[in-house]
This record gives sequence, structure tokens and C-alpha cells, in this order.
Amino acid sequence: MKTYLFFLSIGVSLSALGQSTPSGYDAQQNLNMAGGVGGSGMTVVRGFDNRYEGLRGSPYLLPHWCNADVTLANSKIQNDVPVKYDIYSNRLVMRRPQGDSAIVVSSSVKGFLLKDVLTGQNRLFERFPDLKTDDTILKEEYLEVLYEGKTALLVRYDKKVLKASYQGAYSSGRTYDELMDDKSYYIRKTDGTINKVKLGKKAVLEQLNASDDLKKFVEKEKLDLKETKDVIRLMEFADKQS
Repeated sequence: MKTYLFFLSIGVSLSALGQSTPSGYDAQQNLNMAGGVGGSGMTVVRGFDNRYEGLRGSPYLLPHWCNADVTLANSKIQNDVPVKYDIYSNRLVMRRPQGDSAIVVSSSVKGFLLKDVLTGQNRLFERFPDLKTDDTILKEEYLEVLYEGKTALLVRYDKKVLKASYQGAYSSGRTYDELMDDKSYYIRKTDGTINKVKLGKKAVLEQLNASDDLKKFVEKEKLDLKETKDVIRLMEFADKQS
């Protein structure tokens, strides 16, 4: 029998507040006007906007359960644990043998190798508490490791809330909030410092303190540094040169 992680048995949910129902004076006024009370004889009912539909979108990196090899804080590895990565709350959710889910205590997990059977990809996520950065949240989040050598290429995933817009002359008519995918790339240097980088030739070469050899390699190999695969090739070459 597998031994699973320490966890908090907490349900995962996202909720949003809708419009409230009129009460007290407002409710009485509606009743009065619906009955023609007020002297005019006209039936006028005050309108209430109840079009708001709540929150749409998934908080998870992937919507389906994936097995993962989970590395604990004590460096022990538990293999093939069914998990989902909740990006919005930055937490790992585990499916227990009983069939329900539970939130894994983040401090008990160093990282996990996510095995996506739908794409055949294995994706490595790690926490880097020793990063040299003023962004303390970055030290606590799980970052995807695209390449790790003397330097590393990391991805930070996020979910942004796009607010509903259905009131006013310039509204878009969207009657719900929506979770939108977002991600940022980072280069971690040999001294442990980490910097956000927008993929592209100028920014990547600058972050790598590129020598003439690296610049010539980019030109010779016709690398497109907007593509992660070519950034990785350049970082591999840079590591061999240093």
C-alpha cells in the first residue's frame, strides 16, 4: 500500500457573490409601485440587474488528473500520486485512495514530475526557496523547469481574473468573471539571482551576458530566441563554454 503525503482535507472551490435580493424599504416600494400605489395610477417596477453569472474557467494547470512523482521535503520520492496543480492558489491537490481530494501542505513538497498521459509529456515543477530575489512569492511557488544547468530557464504560471463587464455605455456585454491563463519566463543565473525575461534575441542575450561566441552561435544556428527550444539550445551551448 502506498504511503501518501501529509495533507489538509479541504475541498477546492471558487465562488463569487451575485446581486442581492431587495429587502426592507426597497421591497415595499416595489410592491407599492407594482400595485399602482403613488397616485399616478401607473404601474412602474424598479429594475434590478441580475445578469451576473459568477466565475468561469479552471484554476488548474491541466483539467484532468495526472500521476506525478512527488519529491518530499526530506528528499524521499513517492511515485505515481494522482495530482492536479492549482495555479490560482499555488497548491498541489492530491486524489486520495478513497476517491476524494485533499490539498497537500506546500512546505512538505520540494517538487513533482507531472506525467501527462494525454500529451506524453513529463513536466518538472520545483520550489526554489533559496533564490536571490525580492519577490518572496516567487520563492514559494512551483516553477516549471524547462532547462537547468549552470543557468536555468523557468516558467511561472498564473491565473488572472478578467472581471465581468456588462454595465455602462462601454461595457463588453460579458456577464461573468473569467480565469485567464498567464505565464512568465525567468532565467536563473549561476549566483542564484533570477530575472524575468520576455523571450527575444535582445533580452535573452542580455540576461545571459552573452559573449561574442554566443552571439555568433545564434547567427550561425539561426536561433529564434522567441522559441523556448532555441533558448534552451543557446543555454546549453553557454554552459559548455563557461
